[in-house]
Amino acid sequence: MSKQIRYYFDSPAVYQIRLQGRMPPTRSDAVAAMTVEVTTSEVTTSEVTSELSGDTAANGSEMHVTALRGEVVDQAALRGLLNEIYALQMTILSVVRVEDPYGS
Repeated sequence: MSKQIRYYFDSPAVYQIRLQGRMPPTRSDAVAAMTVEVTTSEVTTSEVTSELSGDTAANGSEMHVTALRGEVVDQAALRGLLNEIYALQMTILSVVRVEDPYGS
């Protein structure tokens, strides 16, 4: 039998949020507190265009993906962070709870 992990949503946790495109230079303090890493991935569709982030990729070219990683104090702060990303008009690809800094 596997051990069930219990998460407490009123305590800090580390999240990784992947976004389509590059993060614009104007960002909030909450986003600025996160580690930002931009990677590229190959696009295999005929053409993908993200008008909001300015990334255009044709068949065989690359598309940018921004990964934000950092500690968020609780679920309310996570929701606020996601709202700020939404206000920047970026597409959220994934939100993953990576680890719990306090081991709960």
